[in-house]
Amino acid sequence: MSVCPTFAKVGISGSGKSSLVNLLLRLYEPTTGQILIDGFPLRELDIGWLRGKIGFVGQEPHLFHMDVKSNIRYGCSRDIGQEDIEWAAKLAYAHGFISSLPDGYDTIIDDHLLSGGQKQRIAIARAILRGPAILILDEATSALDAESEHYVEAIKAADRIVVMDGGSVIEVGDHQQLLLKDGLYAKLIKTQTDALA
Repeated sequence: MSVCPTFAKVGISGSGKSSLVNLLLRLYEPTTGQILIDGFPLRELDIGWLRGKIGFVGQEPHLFHMDVKSNIRYGCSRDIGQEDIEWAAKLAYAHGFISSLPDGYDTIIDDHLLSGGQKQRIAIARAILRGPAILILDEATSALDAESEHYVEAIKAADRIVVMDGGSVIEVGDHQQLLLKDGLYAKLIKTQTDALA
């Protein structure tokens, strides 16, 4: 896979999506075959370098007891200004609710202040701000509110969508190609779209 195209992985719970993420992060090695990134075997890449190139947001991201802007800036090694922070927050659809907090980006985060979806949006903004070559959102949109169609839109916009079931890839294509196949992907998109209606 190349770092330029956008990939989305979809599948029902237990389909192997998280296992694929664990392989990409080199938390464990594949027992057969190999994973290539830009033509280079993943296992030959320096693990520190690799993880520095990957942004990861899981289902339950951790936020720190500090202000919102520091949470978004956390982990960045370059100089980050307020404009950069707001840019990332806008891309993660977090700017609106952050601006409505009592002190905006200076609001101190505690466990009861934000919903699960708001926490995920801040974590996504943090990952975006780091500018990773690969951004992995492992069910990172699961707690986003039902009126948010960004999950479906992000999948539709992907250059290639990988559909998994039972630990295997069962469909690959772009949004239109997979809809025409009328397989698992089409069923998952219909279910998600119906839930948003």
